[in-house]
Amino acid sequence: MNLDAPDLVEMLRKMILIRAFDELAVKLRTAGKIYGAVHPYVGQEAVAVGV
Repeated sequence: MNLDAPDLVEMLRKMILIRAFDELAVKLRTAGKIYGAVHPYVGQEAVAVGV
């Protein structure tokens, strides 16, 4: 698989978006703003983007 610079930038953008969502979900859960289980994907963002 050959990836050019725009592909890599888009992959990085998606990884950053996933991390930001996870961090927000944890904050909201801790603050009691959302309920239920939160399963952060921190450290596994590349797996989600690469699949």
